[in-house]
Amino acid sequence: MPSRKDGLLRLQKDQQCYFYAPATRVAISPTAQSPYKAPQEVMDSTIWYHLLEPSVTKDHSFQTPYSPLEQPSPVSSQLRNHRQLQDGSTTSDPPIDSVDRSQSHSKFITSLLKCSYCACHALIVNIHAIMAQLFVITILLWTLEYSNCNGCPTMDTAFGWIGSSPVFTYTVDLTIDKDKPVAYTLYTPTQHPLLAVSYYNGAVFRDAVYNNCALAQGGNISAGFLNIQLFPLQAGQQGTYTYTKTNVVQKCITLYIYGVPIQPTIGSNTKVAYEGSSAVLTCNSTSTTLPGGHNLIMTYEWRRDGAIVITEGRFTLDLTTGRTLTISNINRNDALYSFSCSATEQSGNTSLLSSLFNLAVGYGPELLTLSPSNISYTLDENQRLNDITCSATCSPVQCTYEWRKSEGGAVSSSGVLSLGTLERGEAGTYTCTASNPGSAATTSSQQIAILVRYGPELVKLSPSNTSYTLDENQRLNDITCSATCSPVQCTYEWRKSEGGAVSSSGVLSLGNLERGEAGNYTCTARNPVSAATASSQQIGILVRS
Repeated sequence: MPSRKDGLLRLQKDQQCYFYAPATRVAISPTAQSPYKAPQEVMDSTIWYHLLEPSVTKDHSFQTPYSPLEQPSPVSSQLRNHRQLQDGSTTSDPPIDSVDRSQSHSKFITSLLKCSYCACHALIVNIHAIMAQLFVITILLWTLEYSNCNGCPTMDTAFGWIGSSPVFTYTVDLTIDKDKPVAYTLYTPTQHPLLAVSYYNGAVFRDAVYNNCALAQGGNISAGFLNIQLFPLQAGQQGTYTYTKTNVVQKCITLYIYGVPIQPTIGSNTKVAYEGSSAVLTCNSTSTTLPGGHNLIMTYEWRRDGAIVITEGRFTLDLTTGRTLTISNINRNDALYSFSCSATEQSGNTSLLSSLFNLAVGYGPELLTLSPSNISYTLDENQRLNDITCSATCSPVQCTYEWRKSEGGAVSSSGVLSLGTLERGEAGTYTCTASNPGSAATTSSQQIAILVRYGPELVKLSPSNTSYTLDENQRLNDITCSATCSPVQCTYEWRKSEGGAVSSSGVLSLGNLERGEAGNYTCTARNPVSAATASSQQIGILVRS
């Protein structure tokens, strides 16, 4: 006999037990092999467990259209008063609502004890079933979460400015999923719904709900064209929007909000561009369009003193974006112009003009001069030589200088040659070289000759004899006179004391002596520059007859 008390319905026959519990969100129907089949009204609002001894089996299916507060209808209580058993007999009980609570309670306790074995199995099966379902649900949720984040079947992009109203499009295939309700939702990047609509059997099941958007032109919810136009954009609405079908992402749309490129700055490949060389100017700006990673192309426009620069003559722009400006064959006049640039993002906004940029142009050394401008100096030894200054023009920095002596090395690392009181070793040829420290270009002055006068000195005779006695007609070997003079060679003169000059060279050559050539001879050395003279010792020549 079936009985129900305090939320349990028990039927027992041939060691088979059935338990009834009030409805919850999940209703589990009994197996098809149950000897007792509950009416549909009861099945729809109850949880049924079919327990067999010694094994336990269960068949269940999930349904979710009922709330936890629903209870079996009165019809189901009346239907339970009449049941047909497996052997064909019938049984009839009074309505459950009329059963005395005390008797029902006793019957319930007795029945529960008799079927405790079944009840324990029922609870174990129930726990295992719930755990299995929770595991499956967890896996599904995990899969759904990662598929929503990383698995966009369709990727699209949209662009807009602050205050614009971009349009998103998505088409629902109404020919599928006709056997169950399907919900479509458009989510913002922060997972707030913009649009929600449900379909069932190819028709709208629930009317579309709009939030901060409206149906766009060409949109038709009934036909499945979910074309949505956003309300005027505000800052922070950039990001990836998703169309979902029952929480499964179907399409992703990344919305980029155009920003104004940052005011550019101009850089150069060289701090100083020297005349005759080339310089490359670069316009640098950064996109403020969000989110980043959009790969929008930035194009650039150059101006010189306000006039637009194009590829022409000495000016060449980067053919792709115009970001670089190459100036060839630089001249010093290029430093007089002011360059500026602006950046424009693809289909977006244009930046402010950059600050003015002036190219630093280097040149020189040039116009090298010497002061005094003399190129030759002749002074006596120990006489003071005034300073000689070398100067030239260099840009953008001052020239550097070096004085070198041709017969030696560097004598000064400044532009001034300061020798002071001259020594004979300082005589020679000097040159000033000016250099531009930036370009290493150089130029040199004319050579300056410095002559130091001294001598004659160290007058010598060879042979060094001072007296010669020879027979008449005997040959006298040549006697050579030498001395030191500067800046030129000494000149010489041999004179006989009893007469005049006998030789205008440094060699006294008498040959075969005659008695009239006997006498005293003197060599005099003379400095042709200073006219200074010096004489040798007298030489006495005796001629025997």
